[in-house]
Amino acid sequence: MSRSGRVAGALAGVLLAMVGLAPARAATDVTLDIQASLSRDGVLSLTQTFMVPLDADQSWLAEDIPTTLERDGSHYSYRIEDLTVMADGMEVSPDVHDESGVKSVGFAVAGATQVSVSYTVTGTTTWGAGNGVDFRWPVLAGLSLDLGEVTGTIQFPYGAKNEECVTGMDDAMVACSSFGHAPVGALGHSFDQGQAAAGQMIEIRATFPRQTMLVTGSGTPRWGWARAFTPGGTQIGLAILVVVSGALVSHALHRRSRRPYDTVGSITPITPIPQITPITPITPITPFTRVAWARIAVVAAVALTAVLVAYTTFALVGMAAILASVLALTVVADGRMDGSVDDPGDGRADGRLGEDGRTEAPRRERDDQNPDQREGGGERDQSQHA
Repeated sequence: MSRSGRVAGALAGVLLAMVGLAPARAATDVTLDIQASLSRDGVLSLTQTFMVPLDADQSWLAEDIPTTLERDGSHYSYRIEDLTVMADGMEVSPDVHDESGVKSVGFAVAGATQVSVSYTVTGTTTWGAGNGVDFRWPVLAGLSLDLGEVTGTIQFPYGAKNEECVTGMDDAMVACSSFGHAPVGALGHSFDQGQAAAGQMIEIRATFPRQTMLVTGSGTPRWGWARAFTPGGTQIGLAILVVVSGALVSHALHRRSRRPYDTVGSITPITPIPQITPITPITPITPFTRVAWARIAVVAAVALTAVLVAYTTFALVGMAAILASVLALTVVADGRMDGSVDDPGDGRADGRLGEDGRTEAPRRERDDQNPDQREGGGERDQSQHA
């Protein structure tokens, strides 16, 4: 056999070996389709459908569904309910346990080609800017494997605006590959992200007028040094007032602490002796000056503590006032929606109609105001009858 023939035979053998030893498909061949719907009562229904190839090298899937989130300096809580896992149309029992801030869901996918995870979540709608309602929820978060493609559709009630789809890791979020109105004949907004790495988040956002969406969640402010030293205009003014007051008090105490020694230094001898040189004014004693500065330092520390306490108290009172106002507005709004409008009538409800079509109530009022005329009228009627 020639040299070229041997080379061709070797290449053919290598190709056959590669075909015979082809590995199973990677986990990135698993795709995900998400279908979500937000109702006017603020409850989100979501279904994730994983398409798993038969030869995929994947036997177990786990996902961490968030139950708490920290964002914009506040703590948000969510309630996950009606959790169901289906494998090829058969319901399976997942491994579910609650951890710190997440509900961890794990289930086997070996031999299944279609696996779906369904649940409802409450708490995704919160008060936003300008008396609006904000909606935010990660439709994908904390998945244990890479995905080859992520697509989905979410349906909003009428009135949704500022719809947005973002993806990324934690705070590094960017816009999704595509997001917009669903094709003709479909409802809602569709999104397509392409590939997604394990743990990658996809979050949907929107805003609603307050009349069209029920608020189901609220954020609890997280207080810390960073938040304490970023006050608003009112807090800054209060802090300046406290600092200035503390400075004035410190200055007054300092002058008071030096006055006795200055007075002693200006005393003249009672019985001057001609041969003795007059006593020069006594200079302030160093130990007492140090005591004065120590007092100033203490007063300054007290003033700074008062600033922090005043700011914290003001912020807490402000938050309580805001919450009370929101509660009052909600009660008033509910009362207006549930209450019925009274019919003011035509002005004749308090009196009966007489023969001439007039009400008798005004006539009774006139009779009560003029009892003499009523008696005189009665006498005239008797005389007429006689």
